[in-house]
Amino acid sequence: MLALVDVHELPEVDAAELRLLLERIKRELARPMLVFDADGTIWTGDVGFDLFTAALARKAFRDDVRDALASEAKGLGLPTDGNANVVAERLLDAFAEGAYDDARAFAMMAWAFAGFSVDEMEEFARDVIKREEVESRVIAPVRDTLRWAQSQEIEIVICSASPVSVVVAGVQHLGIGPDQILAAVPEVSKSGKLLPRLAPPGMPYGEGKVTALERARPGRPLLAGFGDSGGDAFFLRKAHVPVAVGPSPRLLEQAASIPGLVVLRT
Repeated sequence: MLALVDVHELPEVDAAELRLLLERIKRELARPMLVFDADGTIWTGDVGFDLFTAALARKAFRDDVRDALASEAKGLGLPTDGNANVVAERLLDAFAEGAYDDARAFAMMAWAFAGFSVDEMEEFARDVIKREEVESRVIAPVRDTLRWAQSQEIEIVICSASPVSVVVAGVQHLGIGPDQILAAVPEVSKSGKLLPRLAPPGMPYGEGKVTALERARPGRPLLAGFGDSGGDAFFLRKAHVPVAVGPSPRLLEQAASIPGLVVLRT
């Protein structure tokens, strides 16, 4: 078992100190990029959960996804009766109790919107971002870092396990476009409806974030990576400057294996 590193044992930097560090290192790199896991590192909270719980509250899940949700429930030994919203709530409860694997749960939260059109999904996501006041939840020193990177024409890439629709909606006011986002993307039918499965190559999560980045931006140096969870440790190890933002206990357990890890003062 890895030893938990006390967050106070890690070097701490504020936005200005981080900027000086990045300015020095970027001179040595060709076409560097900054990579962020959005939830907990750009804003507080998790927009994937915001999206899913909003759908539960509005009983928005459709019959198109009931069988797929029931299959997930059966695999967890849960009852499979009830409509899509009933089964979806059971799955969320199972996740909260630690009985549902993180990666499978995050994927489900993206494809659970099967039956929505692409336009409906995007509109629903924008509404959730507005209602949850995500813009006001942006972490101030992270906002400063994003502005600095944009002023330096350093590409910003979001690599998130949350549904792509809600990540796109969350970052659009920060000047970050869809082509800069790697996230959980449901497959879409020929008629334009979301299907109850993810589109290939799947969801960027854990070590899969490294694979997704290498596929989308081959050979590009990672000037800095910003993460908060244990699953982010994989891409943080690839960064010249790995930055923890409000690090979770799981990330702190792996801190000793991430050379040069610093904590952003928030």
